[in-house]
Amino acid sequence: MIAAGPLAGIFVGSPLAGWATDKFGRKPMFLVDMGLFLAASAAQFFVTSGDGAVIQLAIIRFLMGVAIGGEYSIGGPLLSEFSPPKLRGRLLGLTLIAWYVGFMMAFIIGTLLHDAGTPWRLVIGTSTILAFVLFLARIGLPESPSLAHYEGTA
Repeated sequence: MIAAGPLAGIFVGSPLAGWATDKFGRKPMFLVDMGLFLAASAAQFFVTSGDGAVIQLAIIRFLMGVAIGGEYSIGGPLLSEFSPPKLRGRLLGLTLIAWYVGFMMAFIIGTLLHDAGTPWRLVIGTSTILAFVLFLARIGLPESPSLAHYEGTA
């Protein structure tokens, strides 16, 4: 349940975020998406021990998956709109590579932390640090260029 939660969340989050992005705009949903990931990631620190821990963690990880699915729907199109046409393909390709490198690095770092005796809450909660930095970085991001043009503000 814990491992499948994010995958199920991606399945839900990607189409939901695509719909919400069309309705509310890319910039607000880009912030909401990272805010959800940040809140869910931080919630991992507060999972109680005992019988309910697996259910709590599965729900939290599902919500993180919803945010990851939203990132797929929001991030790629936003990057393509801000990228110069000559670099667009390379940047989108690098984004995919960065996802896979990030997955591998998270696994390696998590394993090293676990082997060093780091408490499991801290190991899985380390994503909160990066999520916080990315959330702050997204605050100043302008609205999508195509949306601004569409609304006549460009």
